[in-house]
Amino acid sequence: MKKLSLLLTIFIIISCTDDETPETLETLTGSWKLTEVLLDPGDGSGEFQSVESDNTLNFSTDGETVTSNYSFCNPNLNEQTSAIYSEAAGTITLENGCGDTPFLIYFEMQDSTLILNYPCIEPCRYKYVKR
Repeated sequence: MKKLSLLLTIFIIISCTDDETPETLETLTGSWKLTEVLLDPGDGSGEFQSVESDNTLNFSTDGETVTSNYSFCNPNLNEQTSAIYSEAAGTITLENGCGDTPFLIYFEMQDSTLILNYPCIEPCRYKYVKR
């Protein structure tokens, strides 16, 4: 019985190995390209749609600044803008807002994609992939 217990213990120890390839999480810093947009019509039926776009986001390594080659207030305007981001809070904050209105964009990571959630009445979501 002791030999069986010893043999079982050795088998368990041998079968437990370290994972030699740790999971790598996508980092926020770097350049991201817009690939899909969700603009809900107001009835909850909105789905992400593929888009052909040159819109990009660049998250700096300082952990604070994000720049875009489009206006954060109106993604259809080709106007470079910058803002402050907080990875911990998942927010992008425009210091001067959009006009007189303070502007806060929430973001989240899903697998290897970055999703920006704009403050619309109906869902407005923009999906980016790392370049």
